[in-house]
Amino acid sequence: MRKIIIKITSSKSQTMRALLFASLGIDKSEIYNLLNSSDTDAMLIGLKGLGVEITQGVNTAKVKGLYGEKLSVDGLKVDAGNSGQVLRFLGGVLALFKGKYLLTGDYSIQNNRPIAPMVDSLKALGANVSYLKKEGYAPVKVEGPIKAGSFRLDGKDSQPVSAMLIACSFLDGPSTIYVDDPGEKPWIDLTLSWINKLGGRVVNENYQKYKVQGGLKYQGFKYRVPGDFSSAAFPLVSGIISNCHCVLENLDFDDVQGDKKLIDVLVLMGANLEKDKKNNRLIVHPNGKLIGGTFDINDIIDAVPILAVLGCFCENPLELQNCQIARCKESNRLEAITEELRKMGAEINCFEDRLVIKPSNLIATKVSSHNDHRIAMSLIVASLKAKGDNFEIDNTECIKKSYPNFFEDFQKFKEPTL
Repeated sequence: MRKIIIKITSSKSQTMRALLFASLGIDKSEIYNLLNSSDTDAMLIGLKGLGVEITQGVNTAKVKGLYGEKLSVDGLKVDAGNSGQVLRFLGGVLALFKGKYLLTGDYSIQNNRPIAPMVDSLKALGANVSYLKKEGYAPVKVEGPIKAGSFRLDGKDSQPVSAMLIACSFLDGPSTIYVDDPGEKPWIDLTLSWINKLGGRVVNENYQKYKVQGGLKYQGFKYRVPGDFSSAAFPLVSGIISNCHCVLENLDFDDVQGDKKLIDVLVLMGANLEKDKKNNRLIVHPNGKLIGGTFDINDIIDAVPILAVLGCFCENPLELQNCQIARCKESNRLEAITEELRKMGAEINCFEDRLVIKPSNLIATKVSSHNDHRIAMSLIVASLKAKGDNFEIDNTECIKKSYPNFFEDFQKFKEPTL
């Protein structure tokens, strides 16, 4: 049997945090193995607009930090594109400085990615914020600077919480953040790991209350972005449903990324996986039996679409619970994956906060990506085992957002495995 080897692309979440923190440090930082994507471009453009000096190479960046400089954001316009991280993270950081700025993004940002939790938090710290179109969504006009204080926000989506943890870490004086209904906790852990390793101090009280010391100050750093466990989900599931021997490289199991928990879920479902921590590899062994089951997947919310696909190939129903926040991503992912898999013949039911997928025989047909990279990649993976050769999907450019070499990797699973 031929062995398929996939080098996993760089982490989007770590790329974004590395660039942001490098920009707020002292002196120069060097970042290697950057993800080359539209989200990265949006972050780079926003940071350069703030005045950050960034010299780019091949998947590298040298960043001159702005710490201590007297900055004004007056008149700055930040277009987050399709990136929720740019929207929230930069939106919070820019409020540290004096002046007015405009924060906007594409159709999905303006209609499906709520910004109210962060806006209300900025207001509580003294910023003037006004919605320019739709209440609760970008575009917004913000006037800072904010000051240290206490506030409460909804935590179902982790990004506004992360944004405010980052912003408050740089304020003069301590702040207290109260969080209602905290979710996506591994992504909060990722943000806290950055703050802690750079010398900041945040007391985390069960994700419901954070005491942020403030006054964060650090020298520039060197950082190599690890592989992305979120992107690894797609070749991982491709290998499982293709029942082939597959090796995924460039995965650091000691990295804080929350989506590595997907591996444990897949093992419980019956996948035969081996962690090779010494060589940063995950090995997929042929197995052939997936048992399904019921799982709370709030900690791995980005895996909703690809797990829904995998559910079609289980011997028993698969139920994905506590995934309501997936409705507020690049698309309404619960509705989108349900609609498109049904076109392919899947027995799938969508509820307010869960999906139930029954064993299904899929057929190749025309589907829509909903301009969502994870929906697009999940449906393409589903086509591997769909009957017929009439599979067609629109608008796959969105895949470049997180996995620029996806089609090159996916093609390996379409070739005969002798």
